[in-house]
Amino acid sequence: MSPISSSILSFSRFCQFLQALHFSDNDTTNYSENRMLKLGNVMTVVLKNFQNLILAGKNLAVDESLLKFKGRLLFRQYIPTKRARFGIKFFIISDSSTNFIINMIPYQGKKTQISEELVKNFGYGGAVVLSLMDPYLNSNRIVFIDNYFSSPKLTKELFEKKTGVVGTVRKNRKGMPHMAGKLKAGDIQVFSCHFMMVER
Repeated sequence: MSPISSSILSFSRFCQFLQALHFSDNDTTNYSENRMLKLGNVMTVVLKNFQNLILAGKNLAVDESLLKFKGRLLFRQYIPTKRARFGIKFFIISDSSTNFIINMIPYQGKKTQISEELVKNFGYGGAVVLSLMDPYLNSNRIVFIDNYFSSPKLTKELFEKKTGVVGTVRKNRKGMPHMAGKLKAGDIQVFSCHFMMVER
């Protein structure tokens, strides 16, 4: 806490407020469909303000992030490669020029707020990208993604919606060109079509 805060409110008093802080009515709210409703509409309002106040640039980036949390939570994740290791996983999209988060989806297991139709057509990673990019499609932007999200089918869908893609891709993804054998040092292999170029 800052010196000004501590002069007005003691730490123990702050902890008492924190224990009583509540954003939704347990009697009227159905948490079975969306567990993040415990936060009420706080996250929705914050994200809407970000999107209204921040003019996103040409380059956007999609990735996953882990918010450190060690308490008891049904959808808490353990990711050993992340610095926090334990916490709440978020799929986020940020503006590369300002580094501001402009949209995010909290991971809640089967209750994650992502269209089942998108998951069926583009896989989980592709559905995440399309959900996060929805307000920014058809605007000639470029999205940067890693191999968890990318696939030829997603690339084609984004190309048709005037959105470019840059990233890595797993060679066993459906629609990828056949890449046999090992390359010699210094050699490269390039495959291309009207919507995608893959370099190995």
